[in-house]
Amino acid sequence: MNISAASLDAICRTRDGYVRWFKSVTSIDLLDYEPHVASECLQVGVWFSRRRGAIPVQEIINDSMEYITQERTGFFRDGFVWESLSRFVSARPATTWTAWCAACSFGCEPYSLAMLLNSATKRNKHYIIATDIDSRLLRHAKRGAFQHHDLLDDPLGLIPRYTVWREGHCVVADTIRTTVSFRNHNALLGSPIREPVDILLMRNLLTYLSPNAQARAMQASYDALKPGGAFVVSSPDIEINKGFTLLEPSVYIRL
Repeated sequence: MNISAASLDAICRTRDGYVRWFKSVTSIDLLDYEPHVASECLQVGVWFSRRRGAIPVQEIINDSMEYITQERTGFFRDGFVWESLSRFVSARPATTWTAWCAACSFGCEPYSLAMLLNSATKRNKHYIIATDIDSRLLRHAKRGAFQHHDLLDDPLGLIPRYTVWREGHCVVADTIRTTVSFRNHNALLGSPIREPVDILLMRNLLTYLSPNAQARAMQASYDALKPGGAFVVSSPDIEINKGFTLLEPSVYIRL
């Protein structure tokens, strides 16, 4: 799908006009994010409007995604969180776990979770749905190949067990990759699956949302989790309101 430079120029004359247009082509409301996001995405539109002829809409979306999505991730980021989650899993008798990793970026966190679950239960029949709104990040994630700087931490000593080095990349083993299913999905619209899950990771989203969108994300998280399920966030400083109780820093239990 293309848009003419003249049409895009007319859309970009006001921020609200651009926000409405962007939502119409992506279902993403830029006002759900921190205030600067809509302004920065508008500047992307202005830059494209200066070109001549037809402009591929997908190019505008791709460039805008750099201001919307967060790539602050890596395997076992914040090791203390994964140690807490490991204790949560080990203390429960379940042998098969379901999980949702929202705003999964390029896949380090869902793969980390798959390693943890596989190691803790000695099974690989778990199901993890990992979602993001950026299709480029999801393509990277599906490849399962990473570099040294993605290996942020390994408090449980699992990375060597479940990866191999191949042509300069750390490649996730097939037993782990098949546990994770990647999907393009906006977490603010609710869970991507019908049944509630045991674990929900939302570590790359909450801190970047507007207050209104944060409240909606919290409700979506509550609805997506089984009672007693674990809700994992990015910072111990995030205030998690009613419906959850703190287990350990950054790890909450759904009531």
